[in-house]
Amino acid sequence: MDYRLKPVVGLIDKVKYSTAIKLCVIGFVMLVLQIPMLMVEELNWDRQQRQNSVGGEIAEKWGGEQTVGGPAIVIPFETIVKTTERKDDGTEREIAKTSIVWQTILPDALEIDGVATPEVRERGIYQTVVYQSSIKMRGRFVIPEGPAGGVLMTNGIRCAIAISDIKGIGSVAGNMNGKDCSFLAGVDQNFWFRSGMAVVADDIASIKPGSSIDFEFSIGLQGSSGWFFLPLGKSFIMNLKASWGSPSFAGGFLPVGRELAADSFTARWETSELNRQYPQNWTGKAYAPGERDALGVNLVLPANHYQKVDRALEYSILVIIIVMLTLFISEIKLKVWMHPFQYFVAGLSLVMFYCLTLSIAEHAGFNFAYAVSAIVISCMMGCYCAAVFSGKKASVVIALVMLASYGVVYFILQMENMALLFGTAVLLVLLACVMALTGNINRVAEK
Repeated sequence: MDYRLKPVVGLIDKVKYSTAIKLCVIGFVMLVLQIPMLMVEELNWDRQQRQNSVGGEIAEKWGGEQTVGGPAIVIPFETIVKTTERKDDGTEREIAKTSIVWQTILPDALEIDGVATPEVRERGIYQTVVYQSSIKMRGRFVIPEGPAGGVLMTNGIRCAIAISDIKGIGSVAGNMNGKDCSFLAGVDQNFWFRSGMAVVADDIASIKPGSSIDFEFSIGLQGSSGWFFLPLGKSFIMNLKASWGSPSFAGGFLPVGRELAADSFTARWETSELNRQYPQNWTGKAYAPGERDALGVNLVLPANHYQKVDRALEYSILVIIIVMLTLFISEIKLKVWMHPFQYFVAGLSLVMFYCLTLSIAEHAGFNFAYAVSAIVISCMMGCYCAAVFSGKKASVVIALVMLASYGVVYFILQMENMALLFGTAVLLVLLACVMALTGNINRVAEK
């Protein structure tokens, strides 16, 4: 190469101005820059965890993710268990012992209608989603035969509704067979769930095999983020509605029908006993339907700025490559030697872009933060290159290239499904440009 700053003389200068060595130096600088990039990723992760912890603190006082199950009935049966006892003299005798077994009964039909009103709660710069909901349950129990030889104990029959976080329980009302019932805190130890409320009704004590009980309950429930229900009915239908535009349906089944709008959604689930791993009734603790069986929705915040910054960091290497190659090609075309430290300083400005974006996004949103950071860092790079190359034209070109790089990355971030394809196309175009601009690099070096 022919550089203006100093003629190439001697072995040291040949090494110093060697194109191959310069490319190796640039590669090393890019490798070193991954260290501060990892530090920025760690910072972003820490801030996101702080937001999650704040959400947990709010949920602890308001009500956490809610999973509702039931109602369910447990019926005690007295049974006689015969055992054989061997005496010391070798003779045997039969002993009859009384034992209590509990039969759990699920609704034959269960229909749930839920309406939620979510809102965003803030603590400082952090946000989380909470909601207030109104839930209506209606259905029917059909009481099956008890265990063989069992005698039904009417004074021990219990009915309860499972609720994962009882802090969120508000107003409750209901009836069984048309008669009003009352509710008590806590559930009997013989239910498989440990959190909820007991249902007290006159008709529960008169249950007998073959009888049926119609029920209807209304529950006001508040919670955070998640809103789930256990499909306990032999025939289960659930309709959920909320004024929230970014639901994430979760659970073992997706809704059979849904309608999404900018600020609301409705969804409908339908299942039967054939779609689950537990029967309509069982004795003891043979089965324990839990959160893994629940159906519902997560009321998530639209992709928050931490997630967007994290996605932008995934494409940081693309911007680094573009900027470093632009500086290298400018060095060749302008015949001005650029010190490796200057490459490193230019790379640090690329790292600062993500720190600046993160810090502004926490207060003004990602889009505004990204635009401001791209303009600021591109202008800084332009001014720096004006000093390095002693020319305004090169600095303007480099600043525009850098600004365009950030624009391309932003466009990729908006294309969730096509991001990989578009990103690959950008790299292909970039490679073609590098090939075109460096095709005669060996001839320039010889001159």
